[in-house]
Amino acid sequence: MPSKTKNWPCICDIYNIFSNTTKRWSFEYYDFKNMKFDLIDFFTSYINVKPSYEWLPLDPSFSNYTVSQAVNYAEIPDELRHKVQITTSDGINSGLIPIPLLAKEKIILKYMPADDSQVNFLGDQSIYRLLDNGGKSWSVGLLFGSVWWTGPYYAYVTPELIIGNQTVSTGNAVTLGSGQTLNYTFTNAKQNTIQDIKSYRAGDMYSITLSPAYEHSSRIAEEASKTTDLKQEYDSTGNASTYDDMVSQLLYTTGITYYAACDKTEQLLGETYITKSYHPIARCDYVSRGVRYWENYNGIGIYRVYANYMPGAISHDVPIDSISSYSKIGQEEGCLLFNLKTGFANSGWESQSIYGLFNVTAVSTTYIIAYAQSNGIPVYSINSDNIDEILPKLRLAQWLIDEIRNDVNAGYQVIIPETEVIIGQWHGIGWAVLGSNGFGAYMISGGLNSNSTNATLLGGWGTEPMNTYDEAGSVGANGGNMADELDKSKNEKTVFDVLRELLLPSVDLEDLILGGCLELVFSTITILMAFTIFSFMVMGFVALPLALVFIAGIIALIYIMVLIAGVIVDPEGEMIIVNQETREVS
Repeated sequence: MPSKTKNWPCICDIYNIFSNTTKRWSFEYYDFKNMKFDLIDFFTSYINVKPSYEWLPLDPSFSNYTVSQAVNYAEIPDELRHKVQITTSDGINSGLIPIPLLAKEKIILKYMPADDSQVNFLGDQSIYRLLDNGGKSWSVGLLFGSVWWTGPYYAYVTPELIIGNQTVSTGNAVTLGSGQTLNYTFTNAKQNTIQDIKSYRAGDMYSITLSPAYEHSSRIAEEASKTTDLKQEYDSTGNASTYDDMVSQLLYTTGITYYAACDKTEQLLGETYITKSYHPIARCDYVSRGVRYWENYNGIGIYRVYANYMPGAISHDVPIDSISSYSKIGQEEGCLLFNLKTGFANSGWESQSIYGLFNVTAVSTTYIIAYAQSNGIPVYSINSDNIDEILPKLRLAQWLIDEIRNDVNAGYQVIIPETEVIIGQWHGIGWAVLGSNGFGAYMISGGLNSNSTNATLLGGWGTEPMNTYDEAGSVGANGGNMADELDKSKNEKTVFDVLRELLLPSVDLEDLILGGCLELVFSTITILMAFTIFSFMVMGFVALPLALVFIAGIIALIYIMVLIAGVIVDPEGEMIIVNQETREVS
C-alpha cells in the first residue's frame, strides 16, 4: 500500500454501538484524496449546475422542447407504474406487481416440508425450527459407483412466496439443500428492466425488502416489537407457522433497520457536503436465514452417503440500490466525497445492522477492509497506474485477480486487502470497485468454515451460525435502542457523532463551501481599499469623508466575512450553521 503522510480517521472506522466495550477498526492512513478520480466529466450525465447557481434542466436533452399537449390523470395508469416480478427456478412466479402495492409489505420466500411423510422424516413441520434445534443429518444410502444399492433417501420441500399475510405463489417440490436461483426483475414505466439473479439453497428463508422512499428510524422499533410479539405468541402456542412468521419478521426487521440507518447517514452527509440525493427506483434488499447443506461420501468404490442440513449465518445482500446525487452549490468535490463516503458507510451498515439487532459479529466490505488493515494486512488501491506492480502481491484466487484486472481496464479503481481474512467462523475477502464519480460496488466472497458454499454477494454476512429463536427474544429491545440512537438530537451523543467525527475532518468546508463566498467579500474589500488610496492620491484630504465611508464599508465587510465563516444561506434559502471546530453541520 502506498505510504501516507497523514493519519486522519475516515468512514472505515466503524463502531459496535451496542456493546459495553466499544470496539473500533481503524482504516488508518487511508486518504480518499490519494485515490485516482477524473473529474473532467464528473456526473454530467445526471445533472449540471452552473457556478452562478442557475439550475439547468435535469435532462438537458429536452431543453429545446415545448409542451404541445398535456394529459391529466385521475390516477397513474397501471402501464406507467414501476413493477417487480419475482420468480425462482423451482416454480415461484409472482407475476408483475406494481411497487405501490408492495410499499411496507413483507415479502418472504420460505420452504415447507413437501408432505406429511416429509414432516415425519424431518421430524418437524417447520424446517427453520429444525435448524434452530441443531439441524439434521441422515444416511442417504449406499452408492456403488453411480448405482444406488440402498436409497437415496432425500428430503423434499416446497417453496412459498408470501406477500403481507397472503401466499401469492407455490412452487414445485425440490430436494432440500439443492441449488436454486431467484430472479428479481424491476420494470419501469418505459418498460426498461433491471434484473438480478441470485443463487441460494432450497431451505433458506429470504426476506425481500423493497423501499421506495425514506425509511424513518421509528420503523425499526415498530417492526422489532412485532418479532418479540410473535415469539411470545409462539411460546404460548407452539404453532409451527407462528415460528416461521417470527423468523420472517426478524429478517424483515433487519432489512428495515439497514434502510433507516443508511437514510439517516445520507441525510447527515448531505447536510455536510450541501448535496442532495435520491433513489430513482425502489431499493431491493435480501436478508437470509442461511443454511448449510453438504454430503459426506465415506468409503472407496462403495460409499456410505450422509446428508447434512445445518444452520448457517444470517446474510444481507443489497442487489439493487440506485442513487443519484448532485451538489446544491455546484461543488464537484463535495458531491464526489458524498458519493464515496455514502458508499462506504452504507456498506458498513450491512454488517452493523446485523450486529446492532442480534449482537452477532458480521462482515461487510467496509468491515473486512478495516479489519484487514488493523491486523497488519496491506490494503491496496489499484488503478491503471499501479496495477502491474500490485497484482503480483495479491494472494487471492485467480478468478478474483482476473476480475480486478477487468475492472481496472474498464476504468474503475479497486480497493482490496492483500489476502483473505478470518473473522470468527467466517473466511473470505471484501473489496470495493469505484467509478470516477465516487459510486461503486461493495463485494464480499466467502462463507462459514465448513463444507458450506462459497458465494459472492454485495452485503453483509454473520460470522457464526445463527439461532433465530434465541435472537428473537432480544431483538425488540435492540431495535428500540437502535431507533433511539438514530432519533437523538444533534446535541446528544449518538452513534452518528462517531460517523461525523470520522467523516467530517476529511473535508475542508472553507475550501469546499465558503471559498466562493469569502473570495467575493475579500475581492470587494480589496476594491474599496484601492478606491480609498486612489482618492487620497488624486484629491488629498478633500477625499477624507469619502475615505471614511470606504473604511466603514471595509470594516462592515470584514465583519460579514466572520459571519459567513459561521452562517451560510444556500441557493434554496436554507440557513446552514457551520461549527468550525467540530466540522458539524446542524
